[in-house]
Amino acid sequence: MINSVVRAIRLVEILAERGKPTALKNVAEAVGLNKVTTHRLLRSLCESGMVQVVGENGHYALGPAVLTFAEGYRKSFTMRDRVLPYLEKLAKLTKETAIYCEKYGHDACVAVETWDSPHDTRTFSGTGVVRALTAGSSALAILAMLPEKDVLSIIGNKKLHPSTPFAPSSSKQLLAKIKEIKACGYAVSMRERDLDTGGIAAPLLNDGNVIGSLAVIGLVDRMERNGIQRIGKQVKFVAGEITAQLAFANRFALSRLRKIAG
Repeated sequence: MINSVVRAIRLVEILAERGKPTALKNVAEAVGLNKVTTHRLLRSLCESGMVQVVGENGHYALGPAVLTFAEGYRKSFTMRDRVLPYLEKLAKLTKETAIYCEKYGHDACVAVETWDSPHDTRTFSGTGVVRALTAGSSALAILAMLPEKDVLSIIGNKKLHPSTPFAPSSSKQLLAKIKEIKACGYAVSMRERDLDTGGIAAPLLNDGNVIGSLAVIGLVDRMERNGIQRIGKQVKFVAGEITAQLAFANRFALSRLRKIAG
């Protein structure tokens, strides 16, 4: 890929990660470029609407064109149509916010779709945020189902930065957690990202390969009252329904191809 394209993409990623208007100097430092080159790239991105200048200090933030790309992705994403009814079902079963998270690249995941909890007090999860596979139930449910060599590679290349004292702080602790996830079929993350919230997630498989996860997130106290194990089984069951649907679709497509070939 052309270097200028790679750099421009990285600039957009940095602004997305920051989530707020950022000074040119800070953007340049984050991407590892000098201010002149960074300013030239940002100016080009501003012309396309991907980036915009905000405030009197001339800070940079994501532009409105990003929304167009995001909605275009959502409309073309065939899994969204398949997952939405199951997200609704899971939210009604558990009374918590349901999330579909997709594996992203080698060592990350991204929330693609959500269904809000019916409670007035509920946990919110934004879509489109890329997160490492080493923290949070949605991520860990995916990580646990990867081949062992990939798991070891990802954990070995990541320095853990636990958000709370309840989160794994070493590769040994993380590997032990992965073993538990494989044993019960779902991941539990209580107070690991935030002291008041928790998540329970199960992996989604397609042709035997993990493609994402289905999760619920909510207030820890409420989830504990309703039963972590009970919720875990519900999440696992609904995730299994999606996996079964994908398997059926694959078999149907294969039979059609055989008929055409024959």
